[in-house]
Amino acid sequence: MEITQELKLEYPCDWEYKLFIAHEHDAHGIVQEVIGERFCALKKSQASKNGTYISYSLTLLVHNDDERTALFQAFKSHSSIKFVL
Repeated sequence: MEITQELKLEYPCDWEYKLFIAHEHDAHGIVQEVIGERFCALKKSQASKNGTYISYSLTLLVHNDDERTALFQAFKSHSSIKFVL
């Protein structure tokens, strides 16, 4: 039996994405490609064991569920982003 729980958020709200980007890529440039000139907070989190990838915490204001998931898909499909949470 599978139990699914729907995420209930009050919009607009700040949402955090965790981005995993190869160390040689410019994280700020990549984020700007996806979100344009929107205000955000991007913080470096951790490097992978061998330093190949760096994780970043990206926080930005989202206005609804469609926007939140569309941004997730845009980050996920970006060629320089290895993984998104």
